[in-house]
Amino acid sequence: KFQNLYVNLAQDDLSSISNFLVKNGYQDFKIYDKTIKVPTQDIDRIRVMLSQEGLPQKGIVGWE
Repeated sequence: KFQNLYVNLAQDDLSSISNFLVKNGYQDFKIYDKTIKVPTQDIDRIRVMLSQEGLPQKGIVGWE
């Protein structure tokens, strides 16, 4: 089952996050419009990894 990692992302953040995930060997994500979805069991670990990289950089970050 997939869950929203982030929603309403700016295009820059969408690209940066997807590039970061691929660069770090993580391929199991989906992009719908401005939303990135990942498997539920991976969401916390990925959010920590992304926050350590300062991502996302734009908008309001919440627990959607």
